[in-house]
Amino acid sequence: MTAELLNLDTMEKSSIELSEAIFKAPVSEEIIYEKYVNENANIHIGTSLKKNRGMVRGGGRKPWRQKGTGRARQGSIRAPHWVGGGRAFGGRRRVVKYQLPAGMKFKALISALSSQLDNMIFVETIELNQGKTKEIINKLKNIVDFEKGEKALLIYEKEDKLLKQACRGIENIKLMNAKRPCIIDIAGAGKIIVTKDAVQYFNSLEKRVKNGKKSI
Repeated sequence: MTAELLNLDTMEKSSIELSEAIFKAPVSEEIIYEKYVNENANIHIGTSLKKNRGMVRGGGRKPWRQKGTGRARQGSIRAPHWVGGGRAFGGRRRVVKYQLPAGMKFKALISALSSQLDNMIFVETIELNQGKTKEIINKLKNIVDFEKGEKALLIYEKEDKLLKQACRGIENIKLMNAKRPCIIDIAGAGKIIVTKDAVQYFNSLEKRVKNGKKSI
């Protein structure tokens, strides 16, 4: 399967080979959903915390003696029924991270890529000289309409500090390394710009699966 490959500097078009096993795979919305939930769970910090009676400061001394006062017996002023006391059954910090099987993660990736194939634009490379925001906007102005608030996901394979620096000031552009895919970003992207080296990496995943290595 072939697709158009765009040169951002000259706007010339050529072709690039796409693996049908990666970009034309059967789409499983159930697996995409499972990976979507998994990624949301893994970025959840879980900082919710309510102090119980053991965490509240003070209350070590019994407020009054057990008998003879006519009042109900009390052991601590930090009990839940006291003003300023601890919280009964309050929220606790908890870790909700979990891992999916490698095969399921791979199927989620190829399902997400296949479902978004119509929104993908393949480019030769994105080379910047200074790493400025204006520079990346000029490179992508014919592809992404920034004035209308159009969102784009840029997938690359080789690390580029200038590219990260330039896109840091643009809210509507997200960067993603092909070796560290994020289903949340792929599924929610308006347009997906994929560099040639990222396509080559995705194509290589087909060989890994055939050899029995399902890891991404």
